[in-house]
Amino acid sequence: MMLVDGRIRMSDQEWQAFQRMNWAPWRPRTPAEFNAICELAKVRHEIENTDGMGGVYALATEKMKFGPNNEVNFPEDKRRLAAMKTTGTWLNDEQLAAFEAAAPAGPGLTLVPSR
Repeated sequence: MMLVDGRIRMSDQEWQAFQRMNWAPWRPRTPAEFNAICELAKVRHEIENTDGMGGVYALATEKMKFGPNNEVNFPEDKRRLAAMKTTGTWLNDEQLAAFEAAAPAGPGLTLVPSR
């Protein structure tokens, strides 16, 4: 997604992902519209407790909004979103690096000898 002359340019794939995550009724044209759709989706995630993780999804939706200086935060950072699903909080860069360093390599399976 890009911001050109104050207007949002979003690929069809980004639009489909945004619509799926936020129940967006239309493709947002400006950062204000984008943020408004995110706010509505945030509240809906909290109320409906989407997939039993409404609070986590609400936080992720909040973090994808445009920053105060029109910083683009969508598409979401999949690494940060995965960490948030585990920790329940949005990690800063240092916390994310520490979280990823502490994560076990591989699927986390342990072999248990049979009896």
